[in-house]
Amino acid sequence: MFVLSVKSKELDIGGLCDMFVLSVTSKELDIGGLCDMFVLSVTSKELDIGGLCDMFVMSVTSKELDMGGLCDMFVSVTSKELDIGGLCDMLDIGGLCDMFVLSVTSKELDIGGLCDMFVLSVTSKELDIGGLCDMFVLSVKSKELDIGDIGGLSDFVLSSKELDIGGLCDMFVLSVTSKELFGGLCDMFVLSVTSKELDIGGLCDMFVLSVTSKELDIGGLCDMFVLSVTSKELDIGGLCDMFVLSVTSKEVCVI
Repeated sequence: MFVLSVKSKELDIGGLCDMFVLSVTSKELDIGGLCDMFVLSVTSKELDIGGLCDMFVMSVTSKELDMGGLCDMFVSVTSKELDIGGLCDMLDIGGLCDMFVLSVTSKELDIGGLCDMFVLSVTSKELDIGGLCDMFVLSVKSKELDIGDIGGLSDFVLSSKELDIGGLCDMFVLSVTSKELFGGLCDMFVLSVTSKELDIGGLCDMFVLSVTSKELDIGGLCDMFVLSVTSKELDIGGLCDMFVLSVTSKEVCVI
């Protein structure tokens, strides 16, 4: 799913869930398929991101975006002309797949619906993130989290805690230190891995980014993420095990 920090390349990323291309410079992107999702930190590019679940375009400068489809989700963009259409355009937070809210400060968010997913770089906020697929909360400080509808399974982004992250689509846990992680159907991330040998398989294993000196055998339908993990033992399997980021000195068994 991911191709990060790529320069001067021509990418033809196709398939069912090709998702990410981040920190790309001077590239020509043809991202097609059902769930092509990410393009972040892109500069001076022309993007035609179509399909069912095209999701991300963030930190883009001086671009013209025509993001259409069912779940076009992000913009957090500067000096842009946006034509964001479809069922779940994001900046109207609500509905089936509204997913992201980035760089929000001093706000009160009530993000509901089936697939509300992201809230990142939020400071001094009160979050009530409910629904079936509440997914992200990253870099949150001084917050009161009431992440429900999955019953005690979605306590995210807390320090020195024991996490029981289960349910259908619980996806992210980032910036976690000294924790014990339990997984379920869609525990999703493990980011920032160094000097490791990864065999990430399964239906929706998704990310591998910021990986150094590694041998990657990423197979399956939606292999997506493994980033920013240090001194860890990873056993990432199952249907949608996806994320655990910025974790240090941990033993993770996400099944």
